[in-house]
Amino acid sequence: MTTDALRLEGVAAGYGDAIVVSGVSLTVPERAVVTVLGANGVGKTTLMRAISGVYRVASGTIGFAGADPGVSPSEADPGPLARLQLLLDAQLGKPVPPSDDPWTDDHA
Repeated sequence: MTTDALRLEGVAAGYGDAIVVSGVSLTVPERAVVTVLGANGVGKTTLMRAISGVYRVASGTIGFAGADPGVSPSEADPGPLARLQLLLDAQLGKPVPPSDDPWTDDHA
């Protein structure tokens, strides 16, 4: 039996007051390779940042490896995925807005 490595259900996310992606549902089985394709500006990076916990999830759920999907990444510790995303952004010269910094206490 295969468990899901990642499950998104009705995810909406963005930054500031802007919701960039909405209604995203996706199931990724263990050991699967998935590619997110789309034109510039359609929300691919925003989706990845929401999955990694860098951006807050406005609605919906994200579950990892069969864990309870009731806790969104914005309610949990940023974890290694968020730190990796921030490191990659820093190497590319992309600043993370202070309101979306996962190490601050403003995750309301």
